[in-house]
Amino acid sequence: MLCLPLSEAAGQLFWEPTGEFPGGPKTGIAVSGDSMLFAGLTNGIIRSRDGGNSFETILGASGIFSLHATGSGDILAGGTGKIFFTSDMGNSWDSLVVNSAFPVIQITETMQGALFAITGGYDDEGYKGDGVFYAPGPGHQWEQRNGGLGSFLGCEKIATDRKGRIYLAVHDHFVTGNGGLFISEDNGLKWEHVDVQIDGRGQVEERMKIEFSTGLSVSPEDSVYLSFQGLAGKGMVRLNVRRHIDDVGEAGHWTVCSVIESEQWWLDRTLHNIFFSGSGLWFSSSQGSLNTGGTWHTSEGSGGWEQVNQNLEYYPLSHRDAQYFAEDGNGRIYMVQHLGEKIFTHTGQGGPVTVPRQHVPATMMVYPNPAAGGQSAYLTGSLPQTARISLYDNSGRKLADPDLSGAPVRFSSPAAPGMYYIAVEGRNHREVIRFIVR
Repeated sequence: MLCLPLSEAAGQLFWEPTGEFPGGPKTGIAVSGDSMLFAGLTNGIIRSRDGGNSFETILGASGIFSLHATGSGDILAGGTGKIFFTSDMGNSWDSLVVNSAFPVIQITETMQGALFAITGGYDDEGYKGDGVFYAPGPGHQWEQRNGGLGSFLGCEKIATDRKGRIYLAVHDHFVTGNGGLFISEDNGLKWEHVDVQIDGRGQVEERMKIEFSTGLSVSPEDSVYLSFQGLAGKGMVRLNVRRHIDDVGEAGHWTVCSVIESEQWWLDRTLHNIFFSGSGLWFSSSQGSLNTGGTWHTSEGSGGWEQVNQNLEYYPLSHRDAQYFAEDGNGRIYMVQHLGEKIFTHTGQGGPVTVPRQHVPATMMVYPNPAAGGQSAYLTGSLPQTARISLYDNSGRKLADPDLSGAPVRFSSPAAPGMYYIAVEGRNHREVIRFIVR
């Protein structure tokens, strides 16, 4: 996909606050089971069973810095020196120690189910951390995997691709050019530095020395998106760039994606992580004032990005920070701003398969989710009586009726990347599971 110019748009009421948002400042958001909403707080976690109309406190903690919903439906939450997890939608929690005095600021997983957590934060000497931690799955012990990182242990962002590669952005306080972006192809056992170069158009030097990164994401079309501030020669740069996953470790230029069109294109407005919704709408955010900070969104592959800053909350110093996003089974997007108190929603296009309005407790889970094209996937859980299972594409076309004779139910993922839906139907029961193929 081409990198398209971004334009700021006068916003309509793109975001609406949920019916309730207790607990003070928010630090993350996640959806599990297509309908259960979780929000991280500075002192715990709250849960909503009804789309944000009401919440209940389900975990008290000294601080939650990140939330992640796994493909199998577990919820993980990063604390300081520990990671909390639940396998029953938050009814009960356990925790495992992470050998770090720094916050766990992001958790992610590979399509094979391996989990990664990164640590980072400021102390009297600047931004530091204890690097990357790995676990084979929820409930397993976490171990450090920092081979090849050297002293660059202050992590900022982490992402994975459909082939199991891990991408890591780390802080480089002295802008040496040896920090910035790393990649691993062996579950973090060895990290290799990635040299980021661009076409400087005769105006800036081509080799980037990254100081810090604000965004690191992998798109459904297999492109790595990186946003950073650093140096090109002796001049400052702020850029958003992309490259195909198969080319990241190779020589050559990254493509510059401009957010604000200006003559000084190398001093752009950098984006935070990109959230790729099931409807094809992409969401991101930028840090800044009431005018420069806010949400950015674009329709995948068409038009430019548009900025939304109306109806958003702000801080006493008129400042906005990073935003976190999640999506439920109806295509409804949830968002919180870092340390903002409100929880916002955006009503998306929804899926082609109608999801019951009345809450039905989930009985089935699909894994892995996301999955690779053609990969075997499984449905596990309690099948309702007279069950029927169907696989639909994003247009509502039925693709398959998986065989129910095996336990767990096994089926082949579609070859084409995209959003799919699995409908589980039985007597007095119907649920829909979103299924992503990368």
